[in-house]
Amino acid sequence: MNEGAQFVGRQGIAGFDRNYFTPISYSHPLGGKWGWTGELAGFSRTNANNPATMTLLRAGTYNMFSRLVLDGGAYVAVYGHLPRVTFFSGVTYSVADLYHLHPSRRVAKH
Repeated sequence: MNEGAQFVGRQGIAGFDRNYFTPISYSHPLGGKWGWTGELAGFSRTNANNPATMTLLRAGTYNMFSRLVLDGGAYVAVYGHLPRVTFFSGVTYSVADLYHLHPSRRVAKH
């Protein structure tokens, strides 16, 4: 679960509006290099012209290598002014392994 605040400027007048983004996600391996993920996410109401939105996402993942993951899926609009269904695909490449810097993850040398 994450939380994000977004500050949105107003056209023609001073000040800003704001909204909040909250995603709750879960992922699980299926076997071998395959996995799946799901997410419920939404933006709160920004102002009278931009109401709240919520989506439900489902995706499959495939680990090509330890640092390269392909994914694809769809999200469905639960409510708000969004397309009913949107399909997507993506590539994730890890450029650095920050976990090896943590002392509890270092392998002891004997």
